[in-house]
Amino acid sequence: MARSEEPLLVGASFEEVDLAGGWHDRWTLIKSVDTSLRYLSTPAASRAYPRRGITRERLAASLRRFRAILKTSPSAEAFSVRVGREFDLYRVNPEPDSPEVLITGYFAPVYRASRKPTATYRYPLYKTPGDLVTDGVRGLGQRTAAGVRPYPTRAQIEKQNLLAGRELIWLADPLERFLVHVQGSAKLVLTDGATRSVGFAAKTDRPYQSIGKALVADGKIREEDLTLQAVKAYFRAHPEELESYLHKNESYVFFRWTDDGGPYGSLGFPVTAMHSAAMDKSVFPPGALLFIQAQTRAGMLRQFVLDHDTGAAIRGRGRLDLFVGTGPEAEDRAGQINAPARLYYLLLKMPASI
Repeated sequence: MARSEEPLLVGASFEEVDLAGGWHDRWTLIKSVDTSLRYLSTPAASRAYPRRGITRERLAASLRRFRAILKTSPSAEAFSVRVGREFDLYRVNPEPDSPEVLITGYFAPVYRASRKPTATYRYPLYKTPGDLVTDGVRGLGQRTAAGVRPYPTRAQIEKQNLLAGRELIWLADPLERFLVHVQGSAKLVLTDGATRSVGFAAKTDRPYQSIGKALVADGKIREEDLTLQAVKAYFRAHPEELESYLHKNESYVFFRWTDDGGPYGSLGFPVTAMHSAAMDKSVFPPGALLFIQAQTRAGMLRQFVLDHDTGAAIRGRGRLDLFVGTGPEAEDRAGQINAPARLYYLLLKMPASI
C-alpha cells in the first residue's frame, strides 16, 4: 500500500503511554492549551477545519475538558485515569512500517543587532516583500507582470541585494542571520540599549536544505556528531566555506516585530516553551493536543504539546519540532532533542461512547 493510502492516525491503547510523566508542568501546559482555544475561535481556524475527520467543535471540546481535568486532578495518577476514561488515543502513523516520527528542538536565539547598517552590522533581516505570493504561511512564488514565478533563491536575494529598502534590522554575523531564519524568531539586543523581538512573517516557495545534513554528506561532520554546536564550530574553523553552504538552502524567511509577548508561532499566538510544537499544517490539524514519548540524549521525554507553529524544514507526516525556549540554555537543550519518537493525539470520546 502506498504511504498516501496509509491512515495517518490509528487507534492506540493508553497502555502504550505514561501520561503521568507529562503532568509535572501542568500550569504551563494550561497556558498552551489556552493558546489553542484562542486560535480555534478565529476565522482562520474555521477555514482550517474539518481536518483528518476532526471537527473544530470536537477539538475545542477536547481541549476544554483536558484543561478542566488538568486543573482539578489531585495527582498525576488521578489525572491519567481520568484522561484514559474520557479520551480516545490515536498514534501518528508516518510510514507503513514505522510507528515513529523524528522530533527535533528549536529555540529563539538572543543576538546583538543594529537599527542601521554599520561596518559591523551588515546582514539584514527583511520585511515581507510586496511581490511575494503567500497563503499566509507558505510562499507560493513571486508576482510579476508575466504571472507568478518561483521567488529568487537565497543566493540571488543576498548577492544581488534584491530586497534593498525592505530591511527590518541588521545583524553582525551571517550565520546568526541564517539561524534566525531556521529558528523563526529571535530576541535582539540593540546597540542603543533597547531589546526587541522578531518573528516569522512569511517564507518563499524555494526548497529548504539543511546545512548540517550538507556538511555530513560532504564528510565534514560525522552524522552521529551532528548538532548545532558542531555546525557552528565547523564554520568558526572554516569561515571561507560559510557562504557557499548557507546558499545551498534556497528558502528565505521574512520577519516582523513581535514585541508584545513573543516569540510567536505561525498561528499568530505566542509559543510556550516545551509545550508548543511546529508541524506541517498541510498534514496535521492545527492547534491540536499531542503526547510525545521519546528517548533523547537528555533522557526520556514524556510531554504534552500543542501544534502552534510551522518550520521550513518541518514537512510531511514524520516530523515534529519542539519549541524549547529562548537564549543559550534553550539552544543547548534543543541540541539534545533529535530522536525518533512515538506521537499520539488525544480527542474527547464522542458522546455515545463515553
